[in-house]
Amino acid sequence: MKYLQRLLAFVTLCAAFFSCQKEYSIENPVGGSNVSAQWEFKEAGVLFKGSIDTVEVATINNYKFITIDGRSSDGTAEITLQVFGADIKVGTYKTPFSLFAYVKGGNYIYQTDQTLADSFTVVITKIDSFSIAGTFSGKASKTIVDGKFSAVIKQRPVTPPASTDSGQVVLWSKAGCGGGTSTTPINVSVNNNPGQITKFYLTEPVTCDPTGTFSVKLPVGTYPWVAKCGTDSITGMLTVTKNGCTKQLVDFTAVATLDYFPITTNSNW
Repeated sequence: MKYLQRLLAFVTLCAAFFSCQKEYSIENPVGGSNVSAQWEFKEAGVLFKGSIDTVEVATINNYKFITIDGRSSDGTAEITLQVFGADIKVGTYKTPFSLFAYVKGGNYIYQTDQTLADSFTVVITKIDSFSIAGTFSGKASKTIVDGKFSAVIKQRPVTPPASTDSGQVVLWSKAGCGGGTSTTPINVSVNNNPGQITKFYLTEPVTCDPTGTFSVKLPVGTYPWVAKCGTDSITGMLTVTKNGCTKQLVDFTAVATLDYFPITTNSNW
């Protein structure tokens, strides 16, 4: 019964996770930190290692997800580690509340089976506002041992660049909060400049200041943007170019179209 409850919780939350975008992404390396962004593990005595590119954080239905993505030292493979729970803190996370995948050439070389409870373990040994570190091991197609990871965590708000050049930004949407034919306004902001999207277009606007969209002029640079619809939120980064028009679609209706958790015989998650 304990296993079934955990598995059902995982299926429900993963469906939510893959249908939503992350709240923010943390990229490495960050200057001035003494925390290296790296990972390593062994399988059958062979050492695999590389760097960590991003740490993604999301909160869905009061559950927190942390996803760590990296690549091998030779750049030919990618690694993903993920844990989730009511609160992410120092502690042990076992399948189905942890996930590991190692992909090379588009093929999954190592991958956890989320239906096998407690078969793979991620231990967070340190986590704070600035860094995360831990270990991992267990069954992922084959037995993974001596796994380690460490990465810098830093949120994304950006100080506007010193530039006299500027460009235009427009945030637009095909539908209001709730999708479909909804016309409920969407609250948005770009680098803390707030506004609303109140009119909706089926196709991308031709101009950079169409009625009902959110349009703002900013110095050349890269900025964070946020859109909120009730308790849901989407964030991202956009780049302003000199005399350019940067258009960003705000879409709360996107859903996963693939079966990320098949339960048919011989299927893989």
